Amino acid sequence: MKLTYDRWGRNTYNTRAIMIKKFHEIESYIIRLDQMEFAEVLLEDDKTSLYINGNGEEYIISFNTGEDKFDLENDEVLHSSTEKIELTIKRELKTYLARKVLTMDHALKAARYYFEFKDKDDSLNWKEIKNEN
Repeated sequence: MKLTYDRWGRNTYNTRAIMIKKFHEIESYIIRLDQMEFAEVLLEDDKTSLYINGNGEEYIISFNTGEDKFDLENDEVLHSSTEKIELTIKRELKTYLARKVLTMDHALKAARYYFEFKDKDDSLNWKEIKNEN
């Protein structure tokens, strides 16, 4: 499986892709996400991808097929909640609904399932994002 991560330096930014054979390798990249040096992990198969952005405590996770996109939502936050949380993603301050902000446990569970099955874990709360074109 291909894993792509980005790395920020003082005045530099680069992206690197590596081939992963064991889940613990993916886990180590997720754990090091800090939004300072490491901001994003992308897992890719031929037809699907899993994006994990985070800062060590809070994560934004999405799953993509060629045509469909799904965001993972937090079951512990009411769907009707309008609470918003600011997160720095790729050195930009962005605002997310609280239900879209997840824990490391969510990130690791979604990544483990994706690593094993190349799909999204339907035991998690995925919300399809409708294309507005």
